[in-house]
Amino acid sequence: MDIFVGQQSFAVFCVVAAAQGAFGGFGGTVKYPSANPSVKLSLISSTTNYNDMPELGQGTAIFYLQLALASGTDFGKNVSSGGGLASQSIVPGNPYTIYGQAVVDRVKVNFGPCYVIATKSKYGGAIGGIGTLLKGESVPVAATGVIEIYSGQQTSTTC
Repeated sequence: MDIFVGQQSFAVFCVVAAAQGAFGGFGGTVKYPSANPSVKLSLISSTTNYNDMPELGQGTAIFYLQLALASGTDFGKNVSSGGGLASQSIVPGNPYTIYGQAVVDRVKVNFGPCYVIATKSKYGGAIGGIGTLLKGESVPVAATGVIEIYSGQQTSTTC
């Protein structure tokens, strides 16, 4: 899926999917900070590590979101609230940890981790705050990356 990230009227873009099994039983809305300049972003989501992703946390991630930025950009410092990744397999009231890693000119840069307590949604549980990993970050050139979500609290930093 390709999306253009930029200065929208409310400074976010959303990845929206039907929560009834869109990506291995996951769906919802993921919000990110604004980006300046606007850039093309390609996304691939998975519930398995089929592409030798880095396994940033302890245990096995429950969800992977691969990102590819077509060029460099600076992410804003604000992310609007609301939305979240939803699934019947997410337990409301339980903590989940979000890790990120970008590869810029073959150099790995880690973002996070941070944790969030899942909330109840009409599709089961929901994890918000995923895009906060990119708040205030600068990516100087085209880059790839991954956001991984793990069950449990693996850090003391909240999203």
